[in-house]
Amino acid sequence: MRPVQTRSILTALFLFAPGCILNTAFPYNPRFSDGDGDGKAYIDGDCDEWPGHGGRPVIAGQDIYDSLQAAVDAAKDGDVITVCPLPGEQEYGGLTVIENKSISLVGGDDPDRIVLNGKDAGATIRVAGGALTLENLTITGGAGTTYGSGGSRQNLGGGVDAAAATGLEIVNCIIQGNNAQFGAGVLGPLDVENAETLILDTLITDNNASSTGGGVYLNWGGQIIGSSIYRNRSANAGGVVVSANTLTITASEIIANVATSSSGGGGALVFDAKLNSEASEWGQGDTNNSPNDIMLSNTSTNKTKSYSDKTSDETFSCDASKQSCS
Repeated sequence: MRPVQTRSILTALFLFAPGCILNTAFPYNPRFSDGDGDGKAYIDGDCDEWPGHGGRPVIAGQDIYDSLQAAVDAAKDGDVITVCPLPGEQEYGGLTVIENKSISLVGGDDPDRIVLNGKDAGATIRVAGGALTLENLTITGGAGTTYGSGGSRQNLGGGVDAAAATGLEIVNCIIQGNNAQFGAGVLGPLDVENAETLILDTLITDNNASSTGGGVYLNWGGQIIGSSIYRNRSANAGGVVVSANTLTITASEIIANVATSSSGGGGALVFDAKLNSEASEWGQGDTNNSPNDIMLSNTSTNKTKSYSDKTSDETFSCDASKQSCS
């Protein structure tokens, strides 16, 4: 059930050229100002309207770009790319590849306004090295990244493929309607040991994995805080899977997720790892996870154990190595 490590494949796959940069010399635009007195105009990085250029990604202090990929290509370590609403529509199409840099992609205050749609071309957001923060965005239409060949082919990370990332943070986002074999909504870091994921104030819903991790696949654990993992589907781990270290879920809801395998972990599959749940909802009645809330799986003993009907706001810890929740 655990996808193979893919670092060497990633290194070979992702070569892309910088995009075209738009002219930004508009002296009447109040967003362009000589911030430090050197005679050059700078950009404040917000999404205010300005004549003829609404809906362009912006890197604060640098430039306005004609596409999200062009802004990503131009970005340097530590840059924040502001993804502004498009005029007349609110969707950026196609996949975006981030290679060997640590950056942030930030939308407006309402994630419904900025939609990144992969349009089934691959993972909507793919990280080929470096760390990524996503904030105030909707990510949909992702079909994952296919690695390997022949019988070893695997499709990873429908909405967000962070297999090669050194860290991943997702804040106030909507991850919806993505598909993959592993990690249909979000695939956290795989290749960098102990690289964790933070998911904060985020809705992850209606994602579908053919194998494992309908909502979220976290190899190295991390934290899910104030978020909803809702109505995702997979053969194993409808909602969340963690396969090493510890995943802590706090003040969140893991509800109405489905694993089609009879022992797959409807809400969560804890696979040779630990899970801590604090003041979180695991579903009751119509929002129950199916066929169970939590499945513990231990490869060293080849044993599994199922837990159902975890109560609202219950605090508990599960350890797959001990096959117990307490």
